[in-house]
Amino acid sequence: MKKSLTYIAMLLSIPLFISSADGGKETDSQISVPTLDFSGNVSQEEIEKQVEQIDTGFLTLQSTLLHQMQNNVVPEKNKVYVIYLLGIYHYATAVPILFDNIDYEEPLDEGSIKPDFRMKKWGMYPAVEALVKIGKPASIESIARLAADDGTAKTKYRGFYTTKRELYLIVLRFIEGDDVARFMLQNAIEKEQDKDKKANLTAALELLNKWIKEDAERAKQQEKPAPPAEGGTNPPASGNDGNP
Repeated sequence: MKKSLTYIAMLLSIPLFISSADGGKETDSQISVPTLDFSGNVSQEEIEKQVEQIDTGFLTLQSTLLHQMQNNVVPEKNKVYVIYLLGIYHYATAVPILFDNIDYEEPLDEGSIKPDFRMKKWGMYPAVEALVKIGKPASIESIARLAADDGTAKTKYRGFYTTKRELYLIVLRFIEGDDVARFMLQNAIEKEQDKDKKANLTAALELLNKWIKEDAERAKQQEKPAPPAEGGTNPPASGNDGNP
């Protein structure tokens, strides 16, 4: 979901753990993004300076979050916060690192995040959701990941999906929709020269078609009328009392 500039400008200060450039001890830092001031006393030049500050703030936030993911600065159980922010602010440069963590699941233990906070922000696969929010750059990368994946790479933890291929395909499908996702895979298969990658992409397309078929069958089942009540027939549709 795209956010207006005025909404983005109201981003709260976010506590982050940042390692010093010389590899020293991590320090608790604050990244503050100012709001835009449109009061009559503020000049156009001052508003432009505020916009520049917001730009700089978000570039700093982006580089800091990427640093945390790439250098394992953030504890494993708190990695979900970084993944969430990378997605919600559409940081396309985070796509590779998010794919590398596509099967990350927030550890659930005694000290885990409160359910009422978690359920408002992310589901079982926060990196998948972050990639879907980022959009097109992620769908393009998903094709490359599917080409390189032979289906044997297993997901970690307790999730419903057992292979990374499934998660890569979910990203592609949710961003592009079934028809475009199928077209992108078919196009990649036609252009691919490497036989192993072509086989991997073909397997991904077969899986996508299987999912589409299963979804259509489920939808058809849901459209079926309810069985007649015992000893009678189905009641008339709403607004029709059955009289001629």
